[in-house]
Amino acid sequence: MSVIQPRLTKSDVRRIKKRIVGGESLTAIAEYFGVAYMVIYKIATGATWKNVKPRGRLIPERDYSAKRVFSLAKCQAFALLKIRKRLSNARIAKKVGAAESTVRRAVDDGRAALGLRLHRLTIQGNLKRAQRKFGLTEDETDELIGISMKGRVPAWIRKEIEGDD
Repeated sequence: MSVIQPRLTKSDVRRIKKRIVGGESLTAIAEYFGVAYMVIYKIATGATWKNVKPRGRLIPERDYSAKRVFSLAKCQAFALLKIRKRLSNARIAKKVGAAESTVRRAVDDGRAALGLRLHRLTIQGNLKRAQRKFGLTEDETDELIGISMKGRVPAWIRKEIEGDD
């Protein structure tokens, strides 16, 4: 009976885990060590080589609120540009020098924030004033409030707006 030797040694796995903690991509690590991506992925998730303890976190949780590119005010401004001036995400991205996907996310966040603000103003009876301030039609206002009513406002936006009160 023959014993199958693993391709990676404990030393290799420690080096792999150190690179993962350092932020290197799993694909690049797999290519460097000459193994399949899934081998590195299983090491990163702890499915294999559990006995080799890493230092630090392997795959950090993504905190999108910490990685926001634009402030909430800027997101709302982009949303208003899209609504009032009918600008596409591509044109806004070109104006601000950002990726279109980043602007799309910012516009969505801005729409959610505006919806929450308008919803609160509706409850307080100040909706007409807000419509004039933002230059929105009733249909646009209803659409934005609908975002808030359906619960589509991310937690970080709720937290930031509640901090404004």
